[in-house]
Amino acid sequence: MNRSPNNNSHRKETIFSYYLYLAGKFLAGSLSLEMSNYLSTLNARYFRATHADEKNAVINNLSIISQFNNGVSYSSLEPFIAFSQTVAEFLTMSAGKPDALIESVSVVGEHHINQQQRGVIYLSTHSGNWELSAAKLVAMGCPLMVIVQPHPNPLINDLFNKTRLRLGIIIYTIGQNPMTLFKHLNSGGHLAVLGDRDFTGHGEAVDILGASAVLPTGYFKLARATNSIIVPSQHLRQSGDLHSQLIFSNPIDLCDNEIATEQLCFKHIEDIIASRPECWTVFDPVLNKERSVE
Repeated sequence: MNRSPNNNSHRKETIFSYYLYLAGKFLAGSLSLEMSNYLSTLNARYFRATHADEKNAVINNLSIISQFNNGVSYSSLEPFIAFSQTVAEFLTMSAGKPDALIESVSVVGEHHINQQQRGVIYLSTHSGNWELSAAKLVAMGCPLMVIVQPHPNPLINDLFNKTRLRLGIIIYTIGQNPMTLFKHLNSGGHLAVLGDRDFTGHGEAVDILGASAVLPTGYFKLARATNSIIVPSQHLRQSGDLHSQLIFSNPIDLCDNEIATEQLCFKHIEDIIASRPECWTVFDPVLNKERSVE
């Protein structure tokens, strides 16, 4: 079968991107964490300089958060550095060196999950390192399933999922049968959700950070249907240090008051982003000042 020039070009780009990740994996497995982080900073500067749409989206989001935080200014470079560090840490784990990274994470509020005798849904955002947080939870003995959006490059997606599986993480890919989620939670399993981006097309427009954003709400239905508890969580890197914290806050029980507890979830998401906007690694203009929720 003859392939069109466009198909050949796309295939070459797919393979080239994959080999870049393999090269990064090799470097991450060969270098110290300090050197990997240094190289990730250089990569962040390059990515920001060559990706205008992502840069403008970050500037848009940070300018809205700045208004919400009474004019505090933020560098648009910092989210790129934070994301590059997340990728470098993930590639370090992919290269078979997860132990030091996992041990570098200290846990605050572990009693909030230890006392649960039912399903647990961890609610967080694209801040800090959500992949490292998942690995830490598994190392703590949690039967963790994560909801993932497939990477558009199937080779890279396969690399990511193989790493997650080796770490003991159960994968649920968006678009799979949702009964898998219900069964997992009903059996006392734990589920990790990032609540600041809607990838399903069924999200809800919510007032947040002085603007409007479409956020996922499916985990509310899951929690109610399975009598699961929602545990707000946050991963925080220490400034200038390889150590970090995984923080669990007071659980939210949706059986108490549905509307009030949903607002508590949205408030948790808002608080995480507003407290460390420079760590929020979202590269789409998800915050909209012109659109209001009626």
